[in-house]
Amino acid sequence: MTSEIRTLLLELDWNNKEKQNRAIKALSNRKDYDLKVLISPLQVELYDTNEIWWKNVAEGCAIVISNKSDGEIISLLPDLLVWLQDLNWPGATIILDRLKKILYSKIEAYVNQAITKAKEDNDDQWVEWLNLLRK
Repeated sequence: MTSEIRTLLLELDWNNKEKQNRAIKALSNRKDYDLKVLISPLQVELYDTNEIWWKNVAEGCAIVISNKSDGEIISLLPDLLVWLQDLNWPGATIILDRLKKILYSKIEAYVNQAITKAKEDNDDQWVEWLNLLRK
């Protein structure tokens, strides 16, 4: 990850709306970075540092993801669905709302895989959240 992308991630912090809005716009328009860095629940090693606290940037990350094309989002789905394990996590409802806008037949296989994983983990709440995507 370039230092410029890292700086933009830092600026997604919800404690500074002006910087956050600029960073959201910049990251939404850029294509030169791995979108997986935006999937906050997976990025503990990046965000749980003294530099970035993921809960502060999660909402901004979710907004950036929601601004991406259906194809870009679908490429992230196996990891992105992890964010729906807890709709209380910052940004989770933004992700849920964006996924609902994608034709379900395009994401059904990924949702079914995540439901299988959630059932294996006895995570009934996650199953319930994932079922919200079914139309």
